[in-house]
Amino acid sequence: MSDQANQAQAVNQGPLSPGAVKALKIAIVVMGIMIIIGIALVIGRVIYLVSRPNAPQASIQDAAQYELVPSINLPIPAGATVEHVTLDGPHIAVTFNAGDHSSIVIFNLSTGKKITDIQLKPGALSANAVPQGE
Repeated sequence: MSDQANQAQAVNQGPLSPGAVKALKIAIVVMGIMIIIGIALVIGRVIYLVSRPNAPQASIQDAAQYELVPSINLPIPAGATVEHVTLDGPHIAVTFNAGDHSSIVIFNLSTGKKITDIQLKPGALSANAVPQGE
């Protein structure tokens, strides 16, 4: 009888002690609460972003305020690849990689003229490399 009682007691206890089972239950409840709070925050953020009246939105009227040149020829070195293009009002910045060097060319789309050509050269950046405002 004592063997059967010991086996029954072992089956009822399981592999975890009662303290470990209690800690596991607490962890499950805390994680469930965190999931619910996270979902509520995501839903709240979506509602906030959708209901903002002053959200900046680009429109055709914004683009129409600039008179743009119908076409611009952008000479880049042979074999160069365009890495990135950024448009800001009447200005466009084109970043390209020519293998041994990279450049950023900024154009004014209203006049079609090149504003500047920034040559990016590899090397250590020192404190004297970037001019400081006076």
